Amino acid sequence: MELKIEIDAGNEASYDYLEELTRQLRAELLELDVDAVEFASSDKEPPEGSKAIGSIIIGSLRVTLSHAAKVLPKLIPAVQSWMALKGQTKVLLKIGDDTLELGNIPSKECQRIIELWISRYGE
Repeated sequence: MELKIEIDAGNEASYDYLEELTRQLRAELLELDVDAVEFASSDKEPPEGSKAIGSIIIGSLRVTLSHAAKVLPKLIPAVQSWMALKGQTKVLLKIGDDTLELGNIPSKECQRIIELWISRYGE
């Protein structure tokens, strides 16, 4: 299974800043039981307003998961902790067309939505 992660650092974020955030999040995710964490790339022209170097889309990662049901419950809190440390306000997680938006303000309702999202990928 492939999970795409998109970091929203705001329109004012520089390429260097967004690249550093992407590298830091990648390092955090590699500590988990994931198969791979790669910088996302595209064969197509990058969308207008995106930050890209060649075919690599800065701020986007592709995470390969063999055991999504076991890894997602650990991955999402890891992303949330990283967001809190970096002051990030939004990160999108996508599996196919299914998107989960993580914000920096956790609540019981947000936790319920996260649990429902994870449950769709159980084994």
